[in-house]
Amino acid sequence: MARDMHFHNLTITNPGFLVTNGYTLYVSGTLDLSGAAAYAIVTAYYTYGSVWCVNYESGHGGSGGTGAGNAGGAATAGFPSSMGGAGGAGGAGSSGAGGAAGVGGHSWFANAPFYPGPIMSPVIAYSNQVSFPCSGYNGGCGGGGGGDGTNSGGTGGNGSNVRPTRASGAYVLSMNGSCIIYARHIQRGTNTATNIISVRGNDGSPGTAATVGNCGGGGGGGGGGGGYIRIYVGELLGSAIPNALEASGGNGGNGGNGSGTGSPGNGGNGGNGGNIDIICPTAGVYSRNGVNGPTATSMTGSGTGTVASGQTGGAGFVNTQTL
Repeated sequence: MARDMHFHNLTITNPGFLVTNGYTLYVSGTLDLSGAAAYAIVTAYYTYGSVWCVNYESGHGGSGGTGAGNAGGAATAGFPSSMGGAGGAGGAGSSGAGGAAGVGGHSWFANAPFYPGPIMSPVIAYSNQVSFPCSGYNGGCGGGGGGDGTNSGGTGGNGSNVRPTRASGAYVLSMNGSCIIYARHIQRGTNTATNIISVRGNDGSPGTAATVGNCGGGGGGGGGGGGYIRIYVGELLGSAIPNALEASGGNGGNGGNGSGTGSPGNGGNGGNGGNIDIICPTAGVYSRNGVNGPTATSMTGSGTGTVASGQTGGAGFVNTQTL
């Protein structure tokens, strides 16, 4: 999508998928997801050669030095919400310390109420809200490994740089963005696919191992924070689909091995979970992250990713909800 799009009916079946690019999807009739597969609705892509790739990453990991390693790049900060995980520090070499880790960035949200205001029957709300690119943010990069005076340590991993894949093998961005949907009906049928609509944070890249001398390994990149899903629907048809909606944080990358007496790099932290709002007045549903109630106004993420344990990267916070 290159702008907000309006459809009467829209059917998405495997292997088809829709890239919203952060714009709002309006369906005045039925959005049919009964034949949709995982990652049927995601937020953004770009092409790199013949492969589909996400166009968001937080920068580059610090390079290893012959003395001390270089610091990893930090993701851009903003208002706190779904924060990306911090990268891991690089391992020390015999002649220098590992580089410092980059910090994860925050996502940002427009100032919009949880409940959309007047509901216009029989079509669900076209309220006074506008499209806004609420997004989970990227993880910080790993620091470079320290060197031994002659040889350089390993390079730190990039933050939130590893993408999930579809069955077809194409790379998918299912994170770091918003997915806003208005529909009169959503047809679920008997579908049991998971992560049909996903704004999952990307995983951090692993740090590079040191290969010669007594050098430290690169730190792992931090996982990206989960994005934001908001669905306004007049009526949900068919059977409930567990785990159809995903706003999980990405996993932190592992630190690279050191060489000789050099230390391994530290893993990156997991990204925080994003938020998922579902508003369906006919069913009495006004939920945020599975908790029903029109007073839900939290602008923080759904949960905190796991801190890395030594060389092992932390897990992103898992936030999946039923549609």
